[in-house]
Amino acid sequence: MLSLQEIWKRIEAGFEMIHASVLLDDLRPGATDTEIQDTERFLGMTFPDEVKASYHLHNGSNGKMLIGDPDQHIYQLYSSVEMMSDWQREMDLQHQINQRAEQNRRERRNIRLQQQKDWMDEGDLLDAENEVFFGFDQQVRCNPPDRGWWWHPGWVPLLRSDSGVRLCLDLAPGPTGRIGQIIRLDFDSGDQCPPVIASSWQALLFTFAQNLEAGEYRLREDIFGGVFLSFA
Repeated sequence: MLSLQEIWKRIEAGFEMIHASVLLDDLRPGATDTEIQDTERFLGMTFPDEVKASYHLHNGSNGKMLIGDPDQHIYQLYSSVEMMSDWQREMDLQHQINQRAEQNRRERRNIRLQQQKDWMDEGDLLDAENEVFFGFDQQVRCNPPDRGWWWHPGWVPLLRSDSGVRLCLDLAPGPTGRIGQIIRLDFDSGDQCPPVIASSWQALLFTFAQNLEAGEYRLREDIFGGVFLSFA
């Protein structure tokens, strides 16, 4: 596969091909080594080399929807600051959910121990409740059945749509998943397991470059005279 530098050159050429080069002005300059290292330190994880290379080139899109996924949904590219802010917000919210869930688990555990103490002790219950859940294909960690939705600290938001759907770098995949795969988080989908939409960040951007070149996107004008990227 092409390098990230070559892929971004093809993306930029694709914007020019569809007469949308004006949108490229919203791509921010690349992050410095220090900015990337600070982001990794804040998140407590190390990015794959392809993600570092990409952010060295472009560190966000100024809130503009400029990147398409394989299904032609369009997203804004997070800057490292936006990435950390969104990740921390979800971590804080998940902490609140976990506290409520833990209280509910304790109450259920006491009831079950009283009802079923002849065949299951407290250690067995704890083992069952600490089980890790995965999707049917074992690629992605999934929602435990007693929660409406779930966030994992190993999910790093890179892209966000107007409707709040995030594409995340998955650094904590399931047994058959791949570190660095890209998953789609749509909390409106309820307790469905996040699907894998690309094997890597590099693969997602490469597919977007190909789709641009194939004419699957176009420049449109809104009612206020502004322009935006849309699928054809």
